Amino acid sequence: MLGFGAGDAVVALTPVALSVMGAVLTYLRHEVAEATGKEVTQIIDERVRAMFRRFHRGDQTAAPASGAAPAPGLSREQLAEVSRLAFEHARTMHLSEVRARLLADAVVGSLVLQT
Repeated sequence: MLGFGAGDAVVALTPVALSVMGAVLTYLRHEVAEATGKEVTQIIDERVRAMFRRFHRGDQTAAPASGAAPAPGLSREQLAEVSRLAFEHARTMHLSEVRARLLADAVVGSLVLQT
């Protein structure tokens, strides 16, 4: 390999993916706050982290505090909103429609395919 190809695409896409995830996490935080009816930042942050727990295997800081409720499942409507939000945010960052759709699908998939 000459040092270019798929690896460069990943490096170029990383800032976009991080920005999209930031927008999605803001939306999820709002949804969790509404669902719990509480404005307690610590509880909300634990639940949002729990939604992405498969990315933190072995990370003790990502585990919810004992006695905390498990991460709530997202409804189809919420998942559709996450997809829309991720897609639109990726498009505003000048990602092609195809790549924006792939990124949005990956974000939704990461929420659905929790183990």
